[in-house]
Amino acid sequence: MFAVILFSLLISLPFGSFHPCRFSDLPNAELRHCSSLSEGRAVPLEIVFWGDLPPFTICTFTCNSNGKELSRMCENGVWTGPKCKTVRVKRFWGRRRRRYSPPPPPPPDTTPPTISCPANIPVTADPLQTSAVVTWTEPTAYDTKDGTLGTTRNGPAPGSQFSEGSTNISYSARDSAGNVASCSFSVILTVVRCPAPSYPGSFSCTSGSAYLYGVVCSFDCPSVGYELIGQSSVTCLSSAHWSDSIPTCQRVNCGDPGSPRNGSSVVTGSRYQDTVTYACNTGYNITGDVTRTCLATRLWSGALPTCWYSISCSSSPCLNGATCINTLGGFKCQCGPGWAGDICQTDIQPPVMSDCQNSETILTSQPEAIASWRIPSFHDPMGNPLSVFTNYPSSNSSSFPWGDFTVQYSALKLSNGLREECNFTISVRPIPCSPLPVPVNAAIVCNDWDTDLLQLCVIACKSGYFVPRGYSEDDVYVCGASGTWSPVGAMPECIAGTSSSVRNTPSFTDCLETSAQSELSVYFIDLVKKSNFAHICKTSPCDPNRVKIQC
Repeated sequence: MFAVILFSLLISLPFGSFHPCRFSDLPNAELRHCSSLSEGRAVPLEIVFWGDLPPFTICTFTCNSNGKELSRMCENGVWTGPKCKTVRVKRFWGRRRRRYSPPPPPPPDTTPPTISCPANIPVTADPLQTSAVVTWTEPTAYDTKDGTLGTTRNGPAPGSQFSEGSTNISYSARDSAGNVASCSFSVILTVVRCPAPSYPGSFSCTSGSAYLYGVVCSFDCPSVGYELIGQSSVTCLSSAHWSDSIPTCQRVNCGDPGSPRNGSSVVTGSRYQDTVTYACNTGYNITGDVTRTCLATRLWSGALPTCWYSISCSSSPCLNGATCINTLGGFKCQCGPGWAGDICQTDIQPPVMSDCQNSETILTSQPEAIASWRIPSFHDPMGNPLSVFTNYPSSNSSSFPWGDFTVQYSALKLSNGLREECNFTISVRPIPCSPLPVPVNAAIVCNDWDTDLLQLCVIACKSGYFVPRGYSEDDVYVCGASGTWSPVGAMPECIAGTSSSVRNTPSFTDCLETSAQSELSVYFIDLVKKSNFAHICKTSPCDPNRVKIQC
């Protein structure tokens, strides 16, 4: 009812006409707390005790006389509401006055906050891992006076990587009175491992030798010649057991090696590195492998041998004086010279030739030369008749023009049709000329084919240079059969100046350039085809690529 009256009063009076109150105006009371009705908040104690309290401040206190709780409000500088009974105090300094006793301090806060941690967190590491990321919701603390409090963590934070074993994590909270509350829990990480495989050979695992849950171990036998019995790979399961039994190794089996016909065998075993030895019956010889070994490939080395009959030469099967040799299962005839066949029954002796002439080259200044040669001789060691043929039957000499000529003699053995030949070449060439020196400021262009029969050259002056009067760049220099050039004498030198006559020779500054060489070659071929020596293009193709240019 008092609060309703106060609220009605507040809304009926203007705030600007009110005055503040002093706390000293509230005697005979122990202050509990004050709050501003206009601002809706608590008033700090330092303002209550030492400052002016704003209008519409409501203070709750306990009367010193009877201990009752009352509330009063500041209105226009005056406290309104019920009053505590007056308590008389002793005189102080010779006169009576009221004495103010400050309220006793509140009882100390000894109640700690409340905090609750999660239960222990058991975690199993993922396959092939020895650590794991673990997360949880961090606890909060609550205090009856301070409300929700922050906490302090001792240990890894949620989302951290935890290693194998137990990791303790604790949280604590402190209220404004200094009371502390704490809790703790453990993250227990289990790493699953399988026992180390008991295996004598080599093996490898996907994560080294830790044998963690999820690891795959692959097995192989210690050396060649052994085979794996069981699964070649096993996996470590979450139960800390392998997915299959650990395999073993044993020597591979090659099976029965067999025995040869007309023979026998002695076997030490049929597994890797075991051997078998063979032997033949009397009158038979063995061919092939006498001893075989079981290999790592599950096969016996070599092949099954054969026992052959070994006294076949007793019937003298070889002809024409051949030597008979017993072989495994038969015989072999070793023929004499000139005989062949299984029993040396075939005459394979060709005619025998001697004194065959060597090829010869004749240099001459004449259009023709006479050549002579030795006639070869032929005979048959077996005494059979021969027929001899030649392409020059009249004699052992002949007259030859310039060129190459083959002389042939051939002997035919009529009994077996075998032939022997003597072939040699007679080459007739004109006497060669000395090389032409290259004139100054010029190039020499010559044929580069059939030069042993005919040499043709022309002079070509550089751009801005010309041959002297009385000469022409179209003149063809020819190497004659006597070994001299015609016209006689050296080529003229090219001189600087101008020429009144038309020049057909291509212009150039460097005859080594590709374009200059191409133009000079085409010019030379055209000049030869128009000259008295055009017949050279009939015996051999006149090709610009077969032209020789000297600078």
